Amino acid sequence: MATTPQALSEKIQTLLNTAQFARAAKAAKLAHKKFPNEAYFANIAGMALAQAGQDREAVSLFHKACRLQPKNEDFQNNLVQALVISAQHEKARDLIAKLQPKRASPYELQYLHALSLMQNNEGAAALDMVAKAISTNPKQAKSYNLCGMLLSDQGRDNEAIESYQISLDIAPDRPDTLSNLSLPLSRVGRGDEALSLLERAIEINPNHLNAQHRYAIQLNEAGRSTEAKQSFHAVLKIAPDHADTLFELSLLQSDKENTALVPLIKTNLLHTSKNTPDKALLNFALGAIYWQKKDFEKSAKALEIANAQEARSRPFDEVREARQMETILGLFPAAKQAEALSDAPTPIFVLGLPRSGTTLVEQIVTAHKDVTGFGELASA
Repeated sequence: MATTPQALSEKIQTLLNTAQFARAAKAAKLAHKKFPNEAYFANIAGMALAQAGQDREAVSLFHKACRLQPKNEDFQNNLVQALVISAQHEKARDLIAKLQPKRASPYELQYLHALSLMQNNEGAAALDMVAKAISTNPKQAKSYNLCGMLLSDQGRDNEAIESYQISLDIAPDRPDTLSNLSLPLSRVGRGDEALSLLERAIEINPNHLNAQHRYAIQLNEAGRSTEAKQSFHAVLKIAPDHADTLFELSLLQSDKENTALVPLIKTNLLHTSKNTPDKALLNFALGAIYWQKKDFEKSAKALEIANAQEARSRPFDEVREARQMETILGLFPAAKQAEALSDAPTPIFVLGLPRSGTTLVEQIVTAHKDVTGFGELASA
């Protein structure tokens, strides 16, 4: 049994490297209890908890690591990032402002500030901040990856592709970037390239959740439903509680296949926090399965619960919606210029709920010789 700090460290690192985050977190917390003055164990326990999705508990451990080694910039950065991921943006930015004057290079804090702005739906400000980070240190792949994500969120797919490609020029084998790049490629009609990148990401890291999930979606969009189902099940092997995947499978599988899925969905419902998007998705999945079985009463009940949870977890935010509308309108000529630009394209928007026929409508409209389609805009 590992008892020395070095042996415990090696054990925890092995668990992290093999994506056994819950076990790594447990081992690191025990190690921290055994060696309470070792800042390393508090920090690595925080890292394991963050990877396991327990961000608020991770914040507490990063605080302990920083108290033990107050000048350790890596520990400070981990604390800021955990605050950002747990949506404690005001605290994160206050800490950034406190730490910034003490740093020889502001790069890492600029990057984390941009990440906070993005997580808080402040896309324009996030782009400005990531541009500062890139100016400070233009050789960091993760900055261009973040820039690509922001541009993709705004529907600026070609610019996003360029940013992701710069990131890959610096770090060619990052599954995160390969997976992220697949989305704008798919939206501009380069689906084969998107699939190839996802296959490469999965080859590098078979347990990369986002790559596996995105690959399943891409296969489904390409009409390869049998392979898509296999890939969605590969996601569930990594994360059995992945609500998006359970919902997608409920729409894709046969009645018999979905019957086998119901116990897993119900188990996850018992362990998922109330009023979260995941809780709503799981109930949507149940609603779809019961509808498939023609048990309309149970279907209606599940869908009613799902819609109520969705409404509570995504309350209307007038400021955010106004900001998003400004971003969308900014992609087109101003109304006062429209008359002068007689050759300017006129946008056509097809809006609707998932699985309601919007893709078919888009295909019919774009069949006209004077209309060009741009695929689905996930962030619209």
